[in-house]
Amino acid sequence: METERNSTSETGRAATTVWRRGGGKGYGLNYKPTTGSVADTIRLVPGEYRTRQLGPNGEEDTVTEYFPYRYHYDARHKRFINCSGGLYYKSKTKSEPCHACREFWDGMVPDPENPGRKKVGYINMVEGASAITVVHFGKYHKVPSVKNGKVSYKDDGTPWYEWARCQGKMCRLCNDPQTESKDAQRMYWSYMPSIQALLFDLDREINQFCPGCGGLQTIESLAWVCTACGQVAIDPTTTVLDEATIQQLTEDLFKCPACQQSVLLAEQVKCKDCGTDRRANIFDVNLKIKIVKTKPTDKKGTIRISYDPPAAVPKEFEGLMRPLKLNEILAPTPLEEQAKILQLELEPRPGQSLGQKFPVKERETESYDDTPAE
Repeated sequence: METERNSTSETGRAATTVWRRGGGKGYGLNYKPTTGSVADTIRLVPGEYRTRQLGPNGEEDTVTEYFPYRYHYDARHKRFINCSGGLYYKSKTKSEPCHACREFWDGMVPDPENPGRKKVGYINMVEGASAITVVHFGKYHKVPSVKNGKVSYKDDGTPWYEWARCQGKMCRLCNDPQTESKDAQRMYWSYMPSIQALLFDLDREINQFCPGCGGLQTIESLAWVCTACGQVAIDPTTTVLDEATIQQLTEDLFKCPACQQSVLLAEQVKCKDCGTDRRANIFDVNLKIKIVKTKPTDKKGTIRISYDPPAAVPKEFEGLMRPLKLNEILAPTPLEEQAKILQLELEPRPGQSLGQKFPVKERETESYDDTPAE
């Protein structure tokens, strides 16, 4: 099945270089879907990222397969900065120090189209971003790393190397016996909430498949049970609830009448063809993905994603199916590095030290587009 969704083209940088995002401790490739005629084939790899988020009831610990984060884009220097403002980055009294946040708020300018309001200056703030590990099944070549038109060298005089995506039929490296190549690359995909929503929709569709035999609609729901005490909360064979009500009850916290605890219910299932006891999910399939643009210069395009039936990963690629340490790769950029990127004076303001929280302006007039410039 194929699904498409309009999306900005900033779902990731071109997957042609190994680079460092913000001030993170690790290196990794940031995957960008192809804009060519042939879709990429990728596999999502689930992680187990523990983060602290602000929920309806205040601060809460979460565990997700993807890594949520926030970043800034400096349009003057064309650099990314991972936000260090913390959970309360919009608060004048609770936010953590972040040079980019301060420049973002202080740099907002009057919006001529909306009198009395302001718009983003040269520093952008991108909220709600997520990243997930992907394996792209495609040819890559090992080449010297080039920055600003020059090869980058280590301290010992040898060049840095990176894995570059094969350019296809006209690729000169394919016929070079001295060039090392491989048929898959592990990377991470950084995307916005609209893509996250699309992936959730696809996951619900894929839930109709069996991961064992690949059968469609062969999974039978046996029961929904309390994860605290094991009591059956919903019996599909006897319940009078319709599917929409069951979906709502099982997606939110459910107060168990037996143990009185509020928990998420767990579904017990079985494939009627092969006996597999779970549903397939988006991590069991290969995704086919590409971005279609009306013009090559367009910043926005239509992202098209389809998927194959559930299947095991080929043995030669099993070693790649490990999540990247995205909490390190996308860690907040240190203040000193932020200052260098933004070319700020590392001098404290009157009555303030660099270790103190930065003052910010009132937020009542905030108005901005969260699409970063390219």
